[in-house]
Amino acid sequence: MAAGGGGAIVNVSSISAVAAFETQAAYASSKAAVAQLTKVIAIEYGRMGIRCNAVAPGVIETDIMEGVVENGREMLRSFGDAHPIGRIGQPQEVAEAIAFLASPASSFITGSLLLVDGGYTAQ
Repeated sequence: MAAGGGGAIVNVSSISAVAAFETQAAYASSKAAVAQLTKVIAIEYGRMGIRCNAVAPGVIETDIMEGVVENGREMLRSFGDAHPIGRIGQPQEVAEAIAFLASPASSFITGSLLLVDGGYTAQ
């Protein structure tokens, strides 16, 4: 990437990196590590033209809970009221945040953790 003149890295973390939830010690620790790695990469490689950011999705309507609990998507949707925006997120909304951070439109953003969580962590 440095030899090619730079570029953008976008990591995927989670709101679990900044908010504590029961039973998520290993998951939260790994997502917090991704957030910190993002900052380290940003400062180590910034002068080479490499930007590094991360997104931290909140509850997103995916199949992540299928096979773990009955009616996984319905269970995820039930968390909608916990978000100030009144619903859970859609995969497209996370994808658009990633596309923005990978694009030239974010050329002065590096080392950031973009919360894509419908305001959940603002509470």
